[in-house]
Formats: sequence, structure tokens, C-alpha cells
Amino acid sequence: MQRADDWESVLFDAACAGARQWAAALLEALDDALDAEQAQGLVIEGYRTRTVLTRMGTVRVRHRRYRDGGRRRFLLDGTMGWTARQAASPTLTHLAVQLASRISFRQPAEVVGAVLSQSVGAMTIHRLRQTVGAQQTAAEASPRAGVYEQGGAAQAGEDVADPLFIEADGVTISLPREPHRRTKIKAAMAPSARSAISVDKQGRVRRKVTGKVSEAGIEHTDPF
Repeated sequence: MQRADDWESVLFDAACAGARQWAAALLEALDDALDAEQAQGLVIEGYRTRTVLTRMGTVRVRHRRYRDGGRRRFLLDGTMGWTARQAASPTLTHLAVQLASRISFRQPAEVVGAVLSQSVGAMTIHRLRQTVGAQQTAAEASPRAGVYEQGGAAQAGEDVADPLFIEADGVTISLPREPHRRTKIKAAMAPSARSAISVDKQGRVRRKVTGKVSEAGIEHTDPF
């Protein structure tokens, strides 16, 4: 029995339950529209139920599976950008990854479960972080190759740094249960200027760096 002063949780759970029903109906209506507009030449093999993780809980969507020549397709999955193994809403993914980038991936699972209308396992948070990281790596690879491998022009920044000060270092760590047992975390800091803050008793000017940009990663040295 819930406490009498826990009325917020009662209302929140009820609102999320209604939102899950609306979300399922909306997504299934979108699947109907895609079938009417884009299914020419595709053969409907049947229906499947897809589980989607959202801020209001788990939404189950019944949608069509097609055969396109020798492969199977879900028009709704392609439109929504859902991957084969897991579908999480952009809002839930953003929240989970933001938390996981700041604290241990087991703690975000507890926070998400406490704030949202669902519990999310630690491994789910871990997989979301890996997926987003792989997408970001792929997005950065093409521009980097265009500049450093093909001799293209780098996109101009907004800050002027003359000179640019760069400091970099790394530390080797172990990787349990990974193909490569050890890797190096690399960190770099690039301040764009130095400004005077005081003068000591010997007349020497004390300065601080400003406009600092920090970067860290575990990729190979050249890309980093």
C-alpha cells in the first residue's frame, strides 16, 4: 500500500501508463501510413512486436515485417532509426549517456529508475553508451580523414589562438574481458591564451591560461 503523501508517484505512474498507450497507437498508425506510402514491391510476411524504451516506460509496438527480395525489412524501424538489438527513445538515450559519461554506469541505472517510470539495467546503460560512442566515432572519422589523409581544408574555428599551447599525456589501463588486455587513455589540454593575474614580491608576473579546451580518448595516437 502506498503512503498517503506519495500522491505524485500515483499521478505520475497513471500519466505514464496513458502515455504508453498513446505512444503505441501513434507508432502503429505511423506503420500504417508507411505501408500505404512506401510498401510498393514489398511483401508483408506478418507482424512482429517491438519493445521501445522511453521516458514513460516500455512501449510495445506491433508493426509489419516485409520481405524485400532476399532480405527482411521493417519500415517503421528504418523511419525511427531503431537498431536491430535495441530501440531506445532519443530522450532516454541522451539522459542515460549524459549520466554514464559522468558517473559509473551502474549508478545511472539507479538514477534513471528513480526518476523515470521504469527501471533500466546497468548493461542497458552500457550498451547505449557504446552505441552512441560508435556513432560519434563514425561521424568524426570522415572529416578527419578528409583533412589529415586526403589534404582537405579543415573547418575554420571561431577562436584566434596565437600561439596555441598544447599539453598531452596518457595512462595505461587494463581492459578485463576485452580482446586487447591493455590500452592507454590519452588526455590533452589546449589553452588559447595566457593572462596576467598578479605580480609576486620579486616582480614576476603570475599568469593563468584561458580558453581551455580539453579532450580525452582511447583511440590510436594519430587519430587522437
